[in-house]
Amino acid sequence: MAAALHAEIGPLPAVAQVSTDASQLPRTLRRALVLSGGGALGAYEAGALRTLVAKAGVREGEPLPQYGLVTGASIGALNGFLVATAQWEMLDRIWQSISSQNVIRLKPRFAKIAQSNAGVGSRVAQALSLAFGSTSNVQGVLDGDHLQQWLLQYVDLKRPVVTSFFWSVTNLSEQKVEYFYLLPDTLSKTSRDLALRSIQLSLGPNVAVREADRSILVELLRASAAVPLAFDPVVLPDVQGRPTQYVDGGVTANTPVNVARAVSSAVDAILLGPVFQRTNYQSMIEITSGSFGTMQRSIMEYAVRAAYLETFVWRAIKQVPDSFLQQISARHEIDLDQLKLFSGYLADTSFYVLRPKTELPANLFGFDDEKSINATYRVGELDGQVGFSEFTYKFT
Repeated sequence: MAAALHAEIGPLPAVAQVSTDASQLPRTLRRALVLSGGGALGAYEAGALRTLVAKAGVREGEPLPQYGLVTGASIGALNGFLVATAQWEMLDRIWQSISSQNVIRLKPRFAKIAQSNAGVGSRVAQALSLAFGSTSNVQGVLDGDHLQQWLLQYVDLKRPVVTSFFWSVTNLSEQKVEYFYLLPDTLSKTSRDLALRSIQLSLGPNVAVREADRSILVELLRASAAVPLAFDPVVLPDVQGRPTQYVDGGVTANTPVNVARAVSSAVDAILLGPVFQRTNYQSMIEITSGSFGTMQRSIMEYAVRAAYLETFVWRAIKQVPDSFLQQISARHEIDLDQLKLFSGYLADTSFYVLRPKTELPANLFGFDDEKSINATYRVGELDGQVGFSEFTYKFT
């Protein structure tokens, strides 16, 4: 399959070629929106977005005017694509009916072991138990092809992008994060080049940033949501055209703030977990979901904290006169030009978050649980009415 895919589409577009000169880069384009990953908890994002759309008074096909860029990971990538293409009606329709759509299902070889009245979470747990006890080469227990067909049926992948869109995937073969993007046709070449240059500098030279190939867009979105153990990795060509395994973007960048802050002076992030709530896990599925959520939360906290500290340092440096910088340079044998170059890489970004106060009713794989999905969606709607609050980091 990998060979056939490679032969058909060839290598994906190469990494964005950008200058490493940080001077004259725009740090304040437009406000950005970040959507975290979290499986069925994405209903919270959909509810919050419904409120934001209503407040802005936008119609189908019209972008949210406050955002010039949206980023996402995993389920946040799917929601992010609907935001980037302003498919507001589809966003509502999907999440208000998703519990009855059989979005995720076990592979045929595992489906027969489960009771018909068991929830998806219980059936996944049973299948994982069987898979771990098997000597065969099992990569995942859920049917990724079925998920892909659902995406093709419900999401209009041909809709034009009206808001710049970036999403994270994890290159499992090389154990690193990568980003794909879609940009509006109306974006000028100058704006496009400057934005990509800023983003590449923010992420570093070893992170691939690639324009998405529309012909395999569904595979690229599916790859961002391919939760390890649950789904098989998605095989796609890497930068050099080699068949490569990709999994959930949440493994490496569940809340991709680095992309957003590279081009925006303000970032709004919708998070899918409270600040902290002590939890005791009982079942395998609860432990799996909780462990994955813990990993994602840690990555998110680190990314936001690092960005917050970078902003703090940038603002401090800007308040320091050049004469003081010259004294520091001379006293500590630091090259002044290097010091100024370093400060040029820093970004001044204000962060705002929207997150639930307590754990949400839904769980990672609970797409078939109508009650919890609806409750989670409603919490998002209500929190959206309150709005985003400024993120601050306490050092003590």
